[in-house]
Amino acid sequence: MNKRNVAPTIVTLVGMTLVSLLIWASLVWYWALDWATHKDTMLAVFFGVFAIMATAVTIWASSSAQDTLREIRETESAVKANLQTVTSTLSHIEAAEVRLEKDIENLEDATRRNLNGFHEIFARAYWLLNQAEEEIWYVNFLFGFGSVHLCNAEIADKYKAVAGVLRLPQTDYAQAVPAFHRVLTDRIMQVPTVRALVLRQDALKTGVVDRLHDRGGVYASLDLASVLDKEGKIYADISSAFGLRRIHNMPDDPESFAVYQTKSVPMQLLITQLARSNGAERKHGCLVFLVGTENVKAAAPRGFYTELDHVVEVYRSFAQGLIESSENTRLGNNHLPEHWPPMSAAAGQP
Repeated sequence: MNKRNVAPTIVTLVGMTLVSLLIWASLVWYWALDWATHKDTMLAVFFGVFAIMATAVTIWASSSAQDTLREIRETESAVKANLQTVTSTLSHIEAAEVRLEKDIENLEDATRRNLNGFHEIFARAYWLLNQAEEEIWYVNFLFGFGSVHLCNAEIADKYKAVAGVLRLPQTDYAQAVPAFHRVLTDRIMQVPTVRALVLRQDALKTGVVDRLHDRGGVYASLDLASVLDKEGKIYADISSAFGLRRIHNMPDDPESFAVYQTKSVPMQLLITQLARSNGAERKHGCLVFLVGTENVKAAAPRGFYTELDHVVEVYRSFAQGLIESSENTRLGNNHLPEHWPPMSAAAGQP
């Protein structure tokens, strides 16, 4: 019952009861001495009083029932309103989840820089190698990254603009390629963990140089002997850098440093732990170059760079699987050659 209707109902009920009792008492007193004579009249009055009281009770019960019904309807309306509120809240939550998913995708897109053209890929690799600290995972056709494109003037021109944006030490491509190799050997001396995978001589010839040569144009003059000679000199530099690791207090055990050769790679990767500043958390950078030995001739040079932990971890595991494949030949530690076999022997390989 609604509280505001309780007092009027009680007053009405009490008032009607008191009036009925007063009438009954008066009649009893008036006809008390002559009950036999006025018996019918007194009974009629009694039933009248009873009817009045019954009416009062009925009115009260009806009022109470109406109040209860009103409360039920109000409760029903409140429940419906609450249900609408809950439904609206769920809709807002679902919309927020959709926005969150889009924000995550946008965040991944924002932190994953798409790289179009070899000039962008090489510039980002050069930048990433300069930031390397603690570990390096290197999967490539050769250590002389970029050397096979020195004959391409278009790459050299485009690289200059990208190098300026990244504030690289060398903005001239012809100087940046040997500078990349110097940074690589320097990091081998100073980075605790280095794992590398490059092509064998014969695979480099048939899988890369010959296919680039077949593309014609600026690559028609690509000289295999020159490429292998430069690569052999880089091997000698890497071998010397490994010998200097102890001077820099770097571990030289098989788990810390190893170089492998293979017959093919599905893509090229460079993953490093980035240098930290001002106590920042450890973070990795990952460059994925989507060109392998099977598509070097036809594929447009494309790739991407990311620092998203879960993406980096996927490609680091992938790099580890490629590097430690049982089909590879290990050249790590004391087994690094000072130079490759003579060119005449290399040229005769299939």
